[in-house]
Amino acid sequence: MINNPGDRAVPKVTIDNTTCYYRLSDKTGSDNKTAVFIHGAGGDGSVWEYQLKLLGKACKLIVPDLPGHGKSEGDVFATAAKYAYWLDMFTEKLKIPSFFLAGHSLGGAIVQEFARAFPKKVKGLILAGTGARFNILKEYLLLILRDFETAVKTSCASAYSLSVTKELYEKGYEMLRKNGKKVLYGDMLTCDQFNSTVWISSVRNPAIVICGSEDKITPCVLSRDISRHIAGSQLKVIPGAGHMVMMEAPEEFNNSVLRFMDKKRPETLN
Repeated sequence: MINNPGDRAVPKVTIDNTTCYYRLSDKTGSDNKTAVFIHGAGGDGSVWEYQLKLLGKACKLIVPDLPGHGKSEGDVFATAAKYAYWLDMFTEKLKIPSFFLAGHSLGGAIVQEFARAFPKKVKGLILAGTGARFNILKEYLLLILRDFETAVKTSCASAYSLSVTKELYEKGYEMLRKNGKKVLYGDMLTCDQFNSTVWISSVRNPAIVICGSEDKITPCVLSRDISRHIAGSQLKVIPGAGHMVMMEAPEEFNNSVLRFMDKKRPETLN
């Protein structure tokens, strides 16, 4: 069952008897470009709010809360590959045959796995603040279990650049806290086991890799490495932005994505 796309309050879809909620941009016509945006660890679709508002003026954006995250029901998955197969069911339910696919952090791992499994469905990849593998400290995993509040503060301190506004920081803090210990811990384990280094070069889809120059969680060296291994991919480093690059520098992020999606388009989004 799929809700009417015009129902902006609670668009949702049922997959394997589990309800998934998602967000839609204002532009929903079939003649517009379609892009699916996947959030990262411990988060939900709210991290893409500036893309929904701004990039969504030019494209049809679909932003799900992954299972067990945000408003969506279910449990977190143990592997990025399992999320990728869930994403295929999600897009099949919404009858989207091909689309651009964006992912941030853990979402970027899911995007890589999706492109590997379903390359013909992907018009292009947008990989933000991610890597072919992640360096998850065992001490941080233990901290999540022993002192979740401190773990959330530690995560937020690393996720944003020093110039980030208090409002943006607090939004991130509340999101992680609300999604809870089980989600953050499970996602960190999923990140820890992910490793695409042996097969990432087999991905042939057009791609843009975006990172913030001040990213402490997935440093730019990881983005540069992915870009080197995906033939013909573009690399965009946004000065001064941290791990939450799409929120910290939304205008530059969105314009980079728009140019990637349509190189002939001369205008930018303001």
